[in-house]
Amino acid sequence: MKRLGILIVLGVVMLGWTSPSHAQQSVVGKWALGGAFVYNVPTFGLASWYGNTPKWGVNFTYVTSQRTSVELEFNHSHDPNGSLLARTFNWPIDEKNYRSPDASATMTWNNFAVNGLVRLTTGPVFESERYSPYLTVGGGFYRYSSKTSGLVWPGQSKTVTGAASLNDPNPGPDRSLLIPAAEDSRPALSFNMGLGLEAFITSNISLDVRTRYHLSIAELRPVNAYGLKQIFPLQQLDIGGGLKFYFKPQVR
Repeated sequence: MKRLGILIVLGVVMLGWTSPSHAQQSVVGKWALGGAFVYNVPTFGLASWYGNTPKWGVNFTYVTSQRTSVELEFNHSHDPNGSLLARTFNWPIDEKNYRSPDASATMTWNNFAVNGLVRLTTGPVFESERYSPYLTVGGGFYRYSSKTSGLVWPGQSKTVTGAASLNDPNPGPDRSLLIPAAEDSRPALSFNMGLGLEAFITSNISLDVRTRYHLSIAELRPVNAYGLKQIFPLQQLDIGGGLKFYFKPQVR
């Protein structure tokens, strides 16, 4: 999978490095700066851990031909309210379910990717009121950090010093006995692919809308007592848009 993803990205990039025709020469070398605001949706097992979050990003685009571009992208997202805040555990002493009042679960992503964009139209693109659908494929490193803390230890018994007894007016586990805080954090090799539509407001300003699927070679360790299983790989969808500002190369 790793080699296949790299070959796909290189293939897309090489499409734009063939000798350009005379018609293409006016666009080859254009570059753009852009920003985007995206709605991120965890999928499959990751959706049981964290919810939908906004994501912002910046990008640099270099036009390699009339139909292809290379894009460098950075984006960031943060979810401060993982599902552990609302999850319960079953205490075997009284067979009741309890929440952890001080639970904390956060997920942060800082992603860098190199993407290849292939336009699905063959006519002129960089003109006012032109629309250009495209395919995007890319890869890079997504640094993620999933932190959990404040979880009451479900394995405690009523004989533990300080734990509540079944004869107490308010029976239940000792909320001060906690599972050690945990963190899953590292850069993860990641791939993305999707479809987009670039609408040119003017010849050098465009509205870029896209939706993509992301796969990261990474895992989250389980928290079995709270019903959360190990997750591998981490998968997400996103949809959003932004603006790009194109600049012409200087002719000397």
